[in-house]
Amino acid sequence: MNLYFIGFRGAGKTTIARMVAHKLNKDFCDMDALIEKKENKSIEKIFSLYGEEYFRKLESDVLKEIAGMSGLVVSTGGGIIIREENRRLIKQTGFVIYLYADKDVIFERIKSDKNRPPLTHFPLTEEIEKLLEIRTPFYEEIADFKIDTSEKKLEECVDLVLSILEKRGIVL
Repeated sequence: MNLYFIGFRGAGKTTIARMVAHKLNKDFCDMDALIEKKENKSIEKIFSLYGEEYFRKLESDVLKEIAGMSGLVVSTGGGIIIREENRRLIKQTGFVIYLYADKDVIFERIKSDKNRPPLTHFPLTEEIEKLLEIRTPFYEEIADFKIDTSEKKLEECVDLVLSILEKRGIVL
């Protein structure tokens, strides 16, 4: 079993997952970083050279590798839940924490992030709104637990995750 963190970019997946992995003394896995390493290119470069569909295929392939392992704390990419096969695999192979934040908080957190390509031709505020509308039902569908990170400190989120794992008897 793995511990998967899902949610929109800027929700805190990578930072919180890394902190949880450290506290649990488990291996941390950042799917976006794995894809970049595998392709020897930034995600932005992968998108610009090959497009989103190519990236989503890479993402699914990396997920299949991770799902074959156990005891990992995994930070997923925000769009991984778009494909049904990915949702099913995440749900079958782990406990899923859905991190979310208010759209205005997300905007403030990601507005200067040049490492993530725009996924639509809309201004960032509209893109966030439109993608959240599409993705939120998918996040909710596979979440075992949800945490609103809008106003919580990182340590509060980490403690909450650890508490939930303990209460539910989840052992990685």
